[in-house]
Amino acid sequence: MLRSLVVAWNKVRALAQRSVRETEMDEEMRFHVEMEAADLARAGVPEDEALRRARAAFGGVERQKDDARDAVGVRLLDDLAQDFRYGVRQLRASPGFTAATLITLALGVGATTTMYTIEHTVATLGVDVAEPATLVHVAQGTIGGCLSCARIAKGNYMTVRDDSRTLSDVTLIAGWNPILRGPERTEIVNGARVTPAFFELLGLHAMLGRTIVRADSTPDRENVVVVNESFWETKLGRDSAIIGRTIVLDAVPRTVIGVVARRFVFPQGVMVWSPRVLGLADAADRSWTNDNAIARLRPGVTLAQARAELATIGARIAANYPAAMRHWSFGAESFTKWQSPTTDDDIPLFVAVGMVLGIACINLAGLLLARLIARRKEIAIRAAMGAGGGRIARQLLTETMLLTVVSGALGAAVAAGAIHVVRDAMPTFVVDYLPNWRTMRLDLGALLVALTTGALTGIAIGLWPALRFARPALVEELKDGARSATASGRVSRMRHALVVFEIAFAIMLLAAAGLLARSVRNMHAVRAGFRADHVLTFRVDAPARASNDSTPVDSLRWDRLASLLDALPDVARASAVFGVPYSHSASTNGFVIEGREAKSPLRGSAVQMVPAGADYFSTLEIPILRGRAFTVTDRSGAPRVAIIDEVIAERFFPTDNPIGHSLVIDSIPWQIVGVAGKTRYGARGKVISLSAGEIYRPMAQWPWRFTQFVVRTRGEPLEAAPEILRVIRSFDRDLAVTRVSTLESVVRDDLAPDRVLADSMLVLAIAAVSISAIGLYGIISYGVAQRMKEFGIRRALGAESSALLGLVLGHGVRLAATGAALGLVGAIAVARVMRAVLFGVSPTDPATLAAVVVAMCAVGVGAAYLPARRATRVDPMVSLREE
Repeated sequence: MLRSLVVAWNKVRALAQRSVRETEMDEEMRFHVEMEAADLARAGVPEDEALRRARAAFGGVERQKDDARDAVGVRLLDDLAQDFRYGVRQLRASPGFTAATLITLALGVGATTTMYTIEHTVATLGVDVAEPATLVHVAQGTIGGCLSCARIAKGNYMTVRDDSRTLSDVTLIAGWNPILRGPERTEIVNGARVTPAFFELLGLHAMLGRTIVRADSTPDRENVVVVNESFWETKLGRDSAIIGRTIVLDAVPRTVIGVVARRFVFPQGVMVWSPRVLGLADAADRSWTNDNAIARLRPGVTLAQARAELATIGARIAANYPAAMRHWSFGAESFTKWQSPTTDDDIPLFVAVGMVLGIACINLAGLLLARLIARRKEIAIRAAMGAGGGRIARQLLTETMLLTVVSGALGAAVAAGAIHVVRDAMPTFVVDYLPNWRTMRLDLGALLVALTTGALTGIAIGLWPALRFARPALVEELKDGARSATASGRVSRMRHALVVFEIAFAIMLLAAAGLLARSVRNMHAVRAGFRADHVLTFRVDAPARASNDSTPVDSLRWDRLASLLDALPDVARASAVFGVPYSHSASTNGFVIEGREAKSPLRGSAVQMVPAGADYFSTLEIPILRGRAFTVTDRSGAPRVAIIDEVIAERFFPTDNPIGHSLVIDSIPWQIVGVAGKTRYGARGKVISLSAGEIYRPMAQWPWRFTQFVVRTRGEPLEAAPEILRVIRSFDRDLAVTRVSTLESVVRDDLAPDRVLADSMLVLAIAAVSISAIGLYGIISYGVAQRMKEFGIRRALGAESSALLGLVLGHGVRLAATGAALGLVGAIAVARVMRAVLFGVSPTDPATLAAVVVAMCAVGVGAAYLPARRATRVDPMVSLREE
């Protein structure tokens, strides 16, 4: 507020000083004229003649004042203010042109600003780490596949940590979801177990107490915990004396040693950190890629050098552990890229936004050309009255800049609304992996992007027309009724070309949106391989055992809980499973078929391993094609059995019956007793037929501390949820239940990113079509205005209204058809690039492309209809009188 008052006061003072200067200049000019007249009068010249001669000798008073203004720098400000006022009057006098321009650019600038805000939000790490440019993420992957997009096994991490000479402070981050049992309810806490170098590596500091240090890497000191500021506030009452006290996580007392500020939270959403102490059993693990590893490049080391060394280490590990590692190697990527990767979804959106802004710029250029052609005589008159080319160019550029800056402000408003819609449309499970998504808004940076985009667009688009029309051909322009036919025709052809390109770009965007819409529809229509209706799903976690606790996991706990749920009157069937379709929870591992040469893990993909209860297949109605399903007899101590899906059966047993064969997983044989139908487990068409398949193992023979449940209900699943949760609480109060949802909503949420992408492309396509329609309407309307006399003469000579209507509509259709033909070629090329994000539809799908072309031609007819109607209503008598 104070700053605004100071600025206002400075403006008032400057105006006052300017007024004083004007008065002083008037008085000084009058003084010089009077002194010269007095000298002439003393020489005998009559008084009136002396005053005339003095004025003539002194020159024009206003010219002298202009020179004085130029000397003090006031003239430029006056001219700019005059240009601004004149530009406002011109724009107010042409409301149609002004509205078309503002809408056109606001859509383009709004789309650009929205995309910038989304990408900036995704790219922001959400954590204040030290020197992120030298941090890398280290992972293992299949040879020939992605060497840095997976995670890493603990044993391989330990080898890289000990053997690498290009990396320092190699740190392991293991997911941890401890259970906090409070006085009222039991809940899961989002946490991480980290090796002691974690906080030092990232430069994360405690606001209270200390962080985990290297001395905490021994088993007797692992029960310490660092909490974040949010946990300290909500769970510990912001107790300043909390350091040294204990909290119970996973039924184990843990000493709080530090509190970390919100800006230091990493990984995203973590509330507690505990030391990860590795032992001999961990050193032998080469297959379970469940953890992340980050490290820092040593001084002078490049990412390429680190990758080369990791490849060497991977080859050495593969030689030492051929059974587990012969098909695996290691890779690395920058920490920033790992946190905010560019996905296949980003590329179409980047291109689409650029095309919308390009269409807006093309349309603006066309509108400016038409407007300046209409103002040629006005510009010629100004030039004839003494206005220089620079002065005229500045005036025209000022008008364009005024338009584009206002459009930038309107585009910011459009972006603010679009950002709000996109932010709320993203499903929760996706948002959980996007730092700062929930706080995304149109901030100062995005506002500056909007205004800057508008201003730069104005300079880029307005500069050429301003220079082109700043020096008109005075003789031709000032002749009554004369027109430069050559120049006018050249500009007209240029406008036609601009509109054709607008329509072509719009066709490309519309085709992309149509293909994505077809793709999403196909995803919903594809046979998932199970029934999702009337199914409630949720996750159940039990407290983790301490690392020194040798008590085995209760292998029948989840079967007993499933039996209790089965007994409820509203429940038809219930089963435990860890790997519910579309939940992305199933773990991955390789396998070998006993008696055959090892050909697994498969190149380029990993096999999903799903622990399942006895009634899992019947609960989701997944068919058993051969053999049998699991039974209650498949428990600990019984022969180990497995069920494969039909993808694995078709690939590895194309002619044999797989029943009776054994799969060797982690050196343990599992006999195949059944073949299940294939199911779909992920978005974007990741149907199992496109991956390596599924291997199911009985949960009683492969017990897990946590699991998911699928419960088929007789009525609405969510109505049965309270009674189901009551049974679980009575079964074990230490169990934490999370992610309660219907399976249908899980499927719907998993497809949500594809819907968001398709909807975004559709919105951008509609914006492009709207801008193109405005451009087409503008050029047809301008052409009709230029030919009104011709149409009047045609009417006088007997032309029917339908003939005139067809004449104008035909012109619009020809432009739309030409643009559609060019756009069709571009759409086919763009669609081929989008192949990775399409499912069940060809990039050259004829039905989609034909529908797009027909729709665009219809838009062209609609844009040309109003000008065509105006052409049919011209009065022939008026035209004849003008001739």
